[in-house]
Amino acid sequence: MKKPMDNKFVYVEKKDSELYSLKIVQSPYNNVIYTYGAVTIEEDVENDLARLKFNYHIEEAPAPYSKKELEESTEFRNYIGDILTEILEDQEAQIGNAGDRDDNTEIIDE
Repeated sequence: MKKPMDNKFVYVEKKDSELYSLKIVQSPYNNVIYTYGAVTIEEDVENDLARLKFNYHIEEAPAPYSKKELEESTEFRNYIGDILTEILEDQEAQIGNAGDRDDNTEIIDE
């Protein structure tokens, strides 16, 4: 299986939540932990375009960043938007490949 975003992040589990968070493990946002909220896709059929919209919450923002700085940063939002896009594309690929599986069960005598 392809590794997400070339190992740019790992999933982290929080004890007080059923949602997984993501921890960025490469520059420029190394060790920032955040959680995605609502995710929607707005389609513009006329122009054959789609726009990904999402909410997120910064869980931890180690120096040199602050939570407020990251929340206001267009660059950070674009960065985590790219991560989300890759996650969704990976999920779509996994679902698309589900038809290639053989679900028949056989008993094999050994």
